[in-house]
Amino acid sequence: MTAFGVVTGAILSGASLITGHGGRISIENNAITFTTGFNLNGSITFGNSIIHAGGDIRRWNVNSTVSRYNRAAYVNLGKHEEAHTYQYQTYGIFTIALLLASAIANGGLATSSFHDFMAKSDFEHAADDYAQFGWSPIPFKGPE
Repeated sequence: MTAFGVVTGAILSGASLITGHGGRISIENNAITFTTGFNLNGSITFGNSIIHAGGDIRRWNVNSTVSRYNRAAYVNLGKHEEAHTYQYQTYGIFTIALLLASAIANGGLATSSFHDFMAKSDFEHAADDYAQFGWSPIPFKGPE
């Protein structure tokens, strides 16, 4: 998964630089982090690689904040994505399937958008809790 993320991130970051949108590659948040200027509406983690593709390159850095999936507070985006790297380290290649299964089991198919679908996943809530409170990034584990 990390290799897939690195190849995808390198392609997107390179294309972003070539087209004048800016791009950055760094090591942070337990991952190789790719930041692009393309507006692909968010960030995604594959193994120990993170791809930020939400538009304005100045917006995406280790101090960026985003709304929790339940919209109750704002969390550090880098820490949220870092939590996903630990989920991959725990569940490996099964992480994506488990994340999607969790969203479906919690009523995700009844939602009207991809964001709302993802908001049903226990993996996303665990990542938000890790970013906001420093709790375990592993779903169902709860505070340590």
